[in-house]
Amino acid sequence: MVFNWETMVLLPGQEQAFIVKCQLPTGLLQTESQSANLLLYGIAGAAIGVFAVLVIERLPAAVRRFMTRKESTISVVSSQEQQVLSLLDKKGGSCLQREIYEEHSMSQSMASMLLNSLEERGLIKRFRDGRENVVHKMDV
Repeated sequence: MVFNWETMVLLPGQEQAFIVKCQLPTGLLQTESQSANLLLYGIAGAAIGVFAVLVIERLPAAVRRFMTRKESTISVVSSQEQQVLSLLDKKGGSCLQREIYEEHSMSQSMASMLLNSLEERGLIKRFRDGRENVVHKMDV
């Protein structure tokens, strides 16, 4: 912007007031379409805010439902797992883990994998007793 004015010489103590009329550049002036866009942006922002509040309110309940859901598992038992369960029945429902792999002539790692699988499905439970594991058959 350029201001140009002419005055006579000002002597000390004299005052003159200058009124300068300025005009905003046309790019800064709001048109009707711009104000309509601002209204739409405001409505969209409010809708997003309402949606966010609803999600935040319902999220803890959804997480709780997800964490407490029961998995339905089909309990198919392999022949080796059935042998382990039969041995537990024969021993009164519990025995040492060592007895399982010695009785069935399997490696310790194979017995451990079978017992892990049975324990994940809730068919057995293992407890530490000193340096050995005691395997208990669960009532299902």
